[in-house]
Amino acid sequence: MTKVENPLSQFGINPQLENTRLDRLQTPEEKTYELFNNLKAYQNEVLDDSPVSVKYSYWFGEYDELFTHPSRKKQYVASSQFDMRERDGVPALGFRKVTTLLAKNPDKMVLWYSPPGEASFDDDPENPFSDITFHYGQWYIQWADSQSGEVTAFALKVRNAHAVARFMPGVFQQAKELEGKERIIYLLSHPIVWDGDIRAFLLSGRTKTDYLYSNFDGDSFRIADVFSEIEERILAEDGVLDDAVFKLAQTTASQPNKEDSIFKAYLTMIRDHQRQTGKETIRLSGSCGGRAVSGSEIETLLGLSNPFSSSFRALTQSKEGSHYPSYECPHCGKILSGESKTDRASRRHACDYCGGKLNC
Repeated sequence: MTKVENPLSQFGINPQLENTRLDRLQTPEEKTYELFNNLKAYQNEVLDDSPVSVKYSYWFGEYDELFTHPSRKKQYVASSQFDMRERDGVPALGFRKVTTLLAKNPDKMVLWYSPPGEASFDDDPENPFSDITFHYGQWYIQWADSQSGEVTAFALKVRNAHAVARFMPGVFQQAKELEGKERIIYLLSHPIVWDGDIRAFLLSGRTKTDYLYSNFDGDSFRIADVFSEIEERILAEDGVLDDAVFKLAQTTASQPNKEDSIFKAYLTMIRDHQRQTGKETIRLSGSCGGRAVSGSEIETLLGLSNPFSSSFRALTQSKEGSHYPSYECPHCGKILSGESKTDRASRRHACDYCGGKLNC
């Protein structure tokens, strides 16, 4: 299978980093467990473009370190999943503060906001994040259960930061005078404790109609909608496996060349999603800057089509990304995927949703 220049910016996938993490795990079962969870998260957040992530669980170990598996083996240290090239390592530092707050405040909500904007603070061409702009924010909500010690977390997609500011007023007030990199660093560096448990937190949002996020299908979600979805996911039965995805993870984890196989597994998820939804072209969500891809492009990258095609080169050769960032329609405010930088004939002249005239 042919590799692309930067799969992180084009698909929201980092096969190299994921392969490194899987290599730290010792058994086939551990590797399958890790990859299965990642593939399911990709399906939920990138392909389905849900405003609410899957439910994540963590367990405290010695020195209040968080682990992603109840075995608490060193291979599962949560902080090891941060790439220090992302925003100069500031997210990793913010996560340490989140961990400390969770340990000191059992049953209370810990809130943390990662704003949109540049994903790298340097111009290093070897940094995969230098190609990426985060087009929406991520609001992380988490709490530690005082009885079991287990930490539960969700990541929420945010296009309207004012809605988040209602729950974190002090932090946003301090960040109000900051711009660009300084604002990003401040918000990432200041998680807070919300004085109440998950029940009180969800109850507080049931009457709030503030717009929080809209997906690529044009569906808008209010805080009340998102909080209801969180409640449903908390109550959902644990341990229900998607057999097809589990089998894909199991097969991929056993391959000798896992980096290439991991990339192929994610492309297979995209292809299967296209077939299930009947969409020849889908928009990849994900804050890592994914783009719209067609079934023919995925077939090509899976080695099932023509690697000599123009679309193949356009997809694989652009370091800066072949499409401009997504943007809001000036007429209706719906989010439109970015136009091609090279194919002017494909650019919109009217909004996909309201038909309003565009000057692309």
